Amino acid sequence: MNSKEQALLAKSRNYYQQKMYAKAERTIAKIKSTDSEVYKLAMQVYFSLKQYAKCSQKAELYLRENPNLHGKKQAYLLLAKSQLELEQVSSARINLEKSMSLDSSIDNAEAIVALLMVYMTEYNLVGVETLAPRLKSWSKYFLISSLFLIRSAARMGKRELLKKRLMDIFPYAEAIEGNNAAEIVNFMMDLGLYDEATTLIFRHKKVNPKANPRSLLSKLYLFKKQYQEVIDWFDESKLEQYPATGYHCAVALDKQEDYARAFTYLTSAAKIRKKEQEKAKQPDYVKLYLSALNKLKPVQSQANPNGYQHVFAVGFPRSGTTLLDNVLDTQAEVMVLSEPPTIQFVVDAFASKLKKNYPRDLASLTEEEIEVLREVYFNTLRMIDQAAPQNGVLVDKNPHHTVHLPLIKTLFPHAKIILSLRHPLDVCLSCFQIDFSANEHNRYLVTLDEIVNRYQEVFSLVEGYQTNLNIDYLELRYEDLLSDFDAEMLRVFNYIGLEGDDSYKEFHKHAGGKYVVSASRGQTDQPLYNSSKEKWRNYQEQLGVYIPALAHFIDKYGYSTE
Repeated sequence: MNSKEQALLAKSRNYYQQKMYAKAERTIAKIKSTDSEVYKLAMQVYFSLKQYAKCSQKAELYLRENPNLHGKKQAYLLLAKSQLELEQVSSARINLEKSMSLDSSIDNAEAIVALLMVYMTEYNLVGVETLAPRLKSWSKYFLISSLFLIRSAARMGKRELLKKRLMDIFPYAEAIEGNNAAEIVNFMMDLGLYDEATTLIFRHKKVNPKANPRSLLSKLYLFKKQYQEVIDWFDESKLEQYPATGYHCAVALDKQEDYARAFTYLTSAAKIRKKEQEKAKQPDYVKLYLSALNKLKPVQSQANPNGYQHVFAVGFPRSGTTLLDNVLDTQAEVMVLSEPPTIQFVVDAFASKLKKNYPRDLASLTEEEIEVLREVYFNTLRMIDQAAPQNGVLVDKNPHHTVHLPLIKTLFPHAKIILSLRHPLDVCLSCFQIDFSANEHNRYLVTLDEIVNRYQEVFSLVEGYQTNLNIDYLELRYEDLLSDFDAEMLRVFNYIGLEGDDSYKEFHKHAGGKYVVSASRGQTDQPLYNSSKEKWRNYQEQLGVYIPALAHFIDKYGYSTE
């Protein structure tokens, strides 16, 4: 680098330090030298300008041109942060691990925090459980590392571990800000720690006077079954700002049998939630499969090559899949996976590992490519500290997997499918009453029109899969479980090749030791109850308009509107 370029570099660095990033970029662009210091400053400038692709390019050049360790850990970190902004999560993980391999001390804590975020995104709970305690040992990072460990315990479904970690953080939790504080309070409510949740709400309000706990207090009253307090607390003029309170008030009104008002508030809250939705980040696989049904090849069932039976429990949200999950989990020979993103990661691997399009290229996969996708599936199990059993039954429960049955049967032609069913009107109403967390699956479960339409689409797919692709399954109706639990479970045990023991009859006691990740948490530790059966009749006046749209499936699955 000549003297003129050195002067330009110094000038650009001065602009950067003064946060005059555009001037810094224009100045450094005049330098032709490939000196590593030029690349180092350039990547910092481009990151500050949010030009992440250019930052990645300069970081890679810096790493290539700088053979010494000096500065590499920061370059890997900046490269990874840019890749995260570009949603290149796997590449970001690799570079964060490289940064940490160079320096795993507190001086590189930013890389460790970023790596933990990636592990959570990738559902690598083993990685979280290994790395977070190291971060926690540094007092400055106690709170953030504790948050990662709390989320990990929740995802693993370990209720007592989650409770312990919440109580460990409780004395310091008022220092947690914003959404993280609300997350801690919600976990406490889920576990019935109402006094602690109340204390934390008001302690946080005292430390952060601008914080408004309206939604949290509304939910707390609801959890404590103080329904009139929920209704009294509700302020319709603030619904736009706090749509969750509309859902809470609707549930309270439902409990008081004021169904018309409950429906009105649900409708208003759903409209607000719909406006809040971000643009979809993934294709709508339901519609893609509907358009491609005639192009897919039939899947031939095969004899089971494994020592265990693989089972996929599918259906529609709020149809009874979590009840089945908890009942089967009582059996010593059964390992249940409660909604980890096993199939979603396989879907992602079509592009990231095979450079193929899903579901268009499903029928043309080679056996070698299928094996790559199987390994992605089983690697997900390893990341949550699970593994396919040597014998017995492996149950993967996720109602959102229904659309992916052709993929499931391509990967695991010997797998058995259990399709949970419930009266279509009850399913759609129940989904409408839930303020689902925002994600790619739940974006179609907000307004009642959307929910009914999605139900039609999903079960039209199920019909098409059975007719065109030779995909068979066991139908399990929620109402039949309520009316003849023993007979229905015997039918399930016979279907999956399990002798079964009587512990399933006290599934609710077993479930009381789990933290349930689905929207059914709070109901799973109860014995069977009939209050959710034919609940749609309480809203018959409002739901009547949807009966024609659902009539085919109401009749097909043996239900009635009489």
